Amino acid sequence: MYVKEYPIVLFGLGKVGNETLQKYKEMQVPVSYLCDNNPEMWGKKIDGLFVIEPQQLRETKEKTIVVIASRKYFDEIKESLAGNPNLYILSIGAFKEALEFCTYGKGKKGASIIKTDIDSVDVSIVIDKHSEYRDNYDRCVRTIAQSVPCFHYEILEYEVGMKVRGNAVIVIQDTSVVYGDSLNQLYSLWNEKKRESVIGSTIVDGFGNIIESGAYVNGKQWCPEGYGAYYTTSEYRFVRKTQLMSPSGMIMTRELFESWQESRENYTSLRDVQVEFAMKLYQKGIGSILHSESFMIDELYASCAAEICVKLEEQFLNRCHEFQGLFRIFQDGEKVALFSDRDIIQFDRNAGGRSSYAYLNAILNCGWKIIYYPMNLEYNREYASVLQQKGILVLYDKKRRQEFTDYMQQIADKLKYAFVNRPQIASFWSQYFKENPHIYVSYYGHDVHHMRLQRQYDLCHEEQMLSKIVEYKEMEMQAVNQVACAGYPSHDEVAYMKGLCPKANLQYYPLYALSVQDEINAIENRKGILFVGGFEHTPNTDGVIWFVQEILPMIRKQGVMDCVYLVGSKPTEAVKKLEREDVIVTGYVSDERLDELYQKCRVAVLPLRFGAGMKGKLLEAMQKGIPVVTTSIGAEGLMNAEGIFGIADIEDDFAREVIRVIQDTDLACQYSKKEQNYIREYFGSDVIEKLLKEQFEKALLGEK
Repeated sequence: MYVKEYPIVLFGLGKVGNETLQKYKEMQVPVSYLCDNNPEMWGKKIDGLFVIEPQQLRETKEKTIVVIASRKYFDEIKESLAGNPNLYILSIGAFKEALEFCTYGKGKKGASIIKTDIDSVDVSIVIDKHSEYRDNYDRCVRTIAQSVPCFHYEILEYEVGMKVRGNAVIVIQDTSVVYGDSLNQLYSLWNEKKRESVIGSTIVDGFGNIIESGAYVNGKQWCPEGYGAYYTTSEYRFVRKTQLMSPSGMIMTRELFESWQESRENYTSLRDVQVEFAMKLYQKGIGSILHSESFMIDELYASCAAEICVKLEEQFLNRCHEFQGLFRIFQDGEKVALFSDRDIIQFDRNAGGRSSYAYLNAILNCGWKIIYYPMNLEYNREYASVLQQKGILVLYDKKRRQEFTDYMQQIADKLKYAFVNRPQIASFWSQYFKENPHIYVSYYGHDVHHMRLQRQYDLCHEEQMLSKIVEYKEMEMQAVNQVACAGYPSHDEVAYMKGLCPKANLQYYPLYALSVQDEINAIENRKGILFVGGFEHTPNTDGVIWFVQEILPMIRKQGVMDCVYLVGSKPTEAVKKLEREDVIVTGYVSDERLDELYQKCRVAVLPLRFGAGMKGKLLEAMQKGIPVVTTSIGAEGLMNAEGIFGIADIEDDFAREVIRVIQDTDLACQYSKKEQNYIREYFGSDVIEKLLKEQFEKALLGEK
């Protein structure tokens, strides 16, 4: 339904209801009536709106949206109204999402709609007119313009034998509304796939419920994928192959459009056209790919797809049997891997996320399809969408945990490889891997957690940490002993764990695969002292407090007044209190801003007093060519790294090293060059893929 085209009734006039009504007035939401179970309110006017009886809603024959403004009595009220099929009953939160979903973008005022006055056309947008109402066509054209395409386009109404100018053609049904940035998303992915596939969209209703997210043939029936699910549902929200493309929001080459035209001219039924076109693509060896971020809102198509399976015409049955069994979320013959971490990777927030992301991309680059299972099952759209557009199935929604558990059991025979991060995650999957010994499991510890905790205890002597140290030690030993291969990004940690688990297959796992930034600002022109690291990680918080309170005063006494930048997500209150005129706490910054700081500052400091494993913040600084001063803990895990940066563990020595780098340009330049050469030698862009390819060969052969 188009939310803004139906009367809206706000049900509930308590505190929540009154607050909601005021918000809706500010948002200019057109509420038609109010409703409440209290008879004393019936017939009264509040803010110019009549309060009606619930019975009027139960009896109405008009399509009506009812927003229930009560958390405590939501289920009770919904049940009392459920008998009327004309009511669309929503919570406040669901209605908010529906409103957002129906915000199509403002577009450019006065923008030309049909662009025929340009020399070249990138995309021809063809509107396939099936409705007799001109209003539908005009609305479709309007929302195309409002989406502000980033390419030159023309809009044409479909007609037999028509010619187009664009190298790409997007076909849209006239009853469709273009959602958000969908056209730009289609064009971008089509170019990324080297224009060798047809890229399609998901069709939804105005509330964001899926009508069709691709389709497939099952026996003699057409089966739309995802019917009735919400548009953010994980298994339909990633770039994937589909057997039959939904008929609205498809992009293809001009040559393939000619094939579509042939099908369109042979048949009038949307389904017949799509099956005929799918067969042509199948015979040409051309894939149909569904985009995770492209949606067409189509009210008329909803009525066509109300019956989930529709029998195909007899003439198609023999031709469609070739598709039997080919459609799967992951198709037969594809290499499927499980990737699991604490949450959806926030690859620009911390070193652990960046490292996990490097391994995820390496697995993709080696031709594997990936199921990403975040342990918290929380949906983070900002980061999930990046993975989904890479073709990764990201599972999320805590309410569906049991459903996902059942799903993983059902597809266990398809999995050949699993990459699990951190001891808690390995512990969670332990029983699953025991039950499915054919899966080659690679465990990436990131660091030896119990070693890091032990070092923290040695500094603070907090007795409650002792039980956690024992717990993590047992967990990590179990993880290492049970998998086919385990690794850490530090040779020291590999050796340490090998001592604890002599029979385990332990290897060195590079933290990153990096490309060196060759063009950097001249060292002599720089000023500033930089620390980078997420402050959820206790060693980082401890380190910057130690630096600012104990080391920085010694640096200032020697006349070095460079500003200190403390950069990292989620700074604690203790870190925030360090801020003053010459110490700036930035919090999280974008990659672009971080790169500016790397190029601006003279020295990067890593004053870590405890921790474990190789430090991503150290490698990143070396990659950028900024001279580094750190501690022996900060430099832990690097082989043959003597003399490439400053190392000091005592306050006086650390201050002295920072001053040397700031005052001695020749030394600073030497550090910069040595650091980048080290990255080239030990952390080249293909280092992770080389490691994983050996594991993949064993996984596919069923070896451990």
